[in-house]
Amino acid sequence: MEDPDGTLASVAQCIEQLRQSSSSAQEKEFSLKQLLELIDTHENAFSVVGSHSQAVPMLVSLLRSGSLGVKIQAATILWSLCKENELRVKCCAISTKFVAIGFYCNGSKRNADF
Repeated sequence: MEDPDGTLASVAQCIEQLRQSSSSAQEKEFSLKQLLELIDTHENAFSVVGSHSQAVPMLVSLLRSGSLGVKIQAATILWSLCKENELRVKCCAISTKFVAIGFYCNGSKRNADF
């Protein structure tokens, strides 16, 4: 597959950074923001992320067990990958559940006022 603008390599690099267990929550959040920016700015990034064998399972895993910021970013990317409204509704429902659990489990005052 040709990659003249480096989108494929950039997406693969972001996903690899997210898969590394040694990455901190801030590093994962930064990589997710980079991935979302790629999807928003490069036409072919959407299909590259969707066709990457590890992307969706990794995003779901982060949605289940990541920090609150990571969960929000992962949910945003999963939402952007859904084309059909029915899938978007399901994605929204599942994402909201995991983000709400993150708010509930995080006992910090910063999130208590949210």
